[in-house]
Amino acid sequence: MINIKHIIATKMPAVVNAINFYYDYRQYNKYNYGNKKNKSFSAFEGKIYRQAHIIEKGLSLSEPRLGFGYDKICVLFEYLDEYIEKGYSTNETVFLNALNVIEKYLKFHKDKQFCNDKVKIVETKLKCYSEYIDNDYACGIEKTTRRTIMNECNKDFESLVMSRHSIRQFSSENITLEEIKRAVKLAIHAPSQCNRQSVKVYCSCDKVKKEKLDKIINGNTGFAKDVNNYLVITSNISSYTSAYERNQMYVDGSLFAMLLMLSLHSYGIGSCALQHSETKEKNLQVKKLLSIPDNEVVVMYLAIGKYKEEFEYALSKRKSIDEVLIIEC
Repeated sequence: MINIKHIIATKMPAVVNAINFYYDYRQYNKYNYGNKKNKSFSAFEGKIYRQAHIIEKGLSLSEPRLGFGYDKICVLFEYLDEYIEKGYSTNETVFLNALNVIEKYLKFHKDKQFCNDKVKIVETKLKCYSEYIDNDYACGIEKTTRRTIMNECNKDFESLVMSRHSIRQFSSENITLEEIKRAVKLAIHAPSQCNRQSVKVYCSCDKVKKEKLDKIINGNTGFAKDVNNYLVITSNISSYTSAYERNQMYVDGSLFAMLLMLSLHSYGIGSCALQHSETKEKNLQVKKLLSIPDNEVVVMYLAIGKYKEEFEYALSKRKSIDEVLIIEC
């Protein structure tokens, strides 16, 4: 005789988990901006910010390739044109930032006395948006020095946070394991759900492995050779229970990573957070390369290196507080 109660008791947890994971899939599938049916402001905001930042990243390299990014800018213009067609505000940070990043791109090439047909096309197209260009708009790249950065981060917490930027220009000076350990010791104090401390940091001193990571990791194009090392942040799935905690690995891993970046910064080590948006194959490659257990998920990578005496970084314009802080009274 079939015991219905036993079947429900033993099978329902799996059904509940499946329902929750399927909910995540449906939500993501509906609202990500890759869904062409999604014409919301949020979708335009996401893809315009990302596309403009691709140009900023190119400008922030040690040796930007002259004429780079033409195809990326053409896509950005397509987004901006459609943004206007949909009637979204031209006073929004995302819109003004994108156009002024393109202006900084043209200024970079003008300063280098470089001009070809593609740069001319970009220049002509931008004239259609000339009313939104502000030569004093803070975007593109900024020049600074190691001394300036260290003076700022040693003042107070606000200065520490405001002086940290994603860095793609590193000195040739090696980072010692003791320096990495010192920063990780601070990051260990990051909040962790119910103190489960699921996070680990993988760091390899093997140059061959570093070169293999150069090829596997996304987002390091144009500056991989300058990276001194990669820190791989993981979180252990086995620390959590049921589908209700299905995203907690990434929350705890990200909290840890942010404190680690600030810690490295305070010790004169620059970093650039690189996302782990990978295929199953690449994910397995990284795990095999660094002997990461199967029950750990890779949360992100940190490309790290010592600050150069003089360098440039992407300004990465931030939203205003009114765009971020929602107050309900």
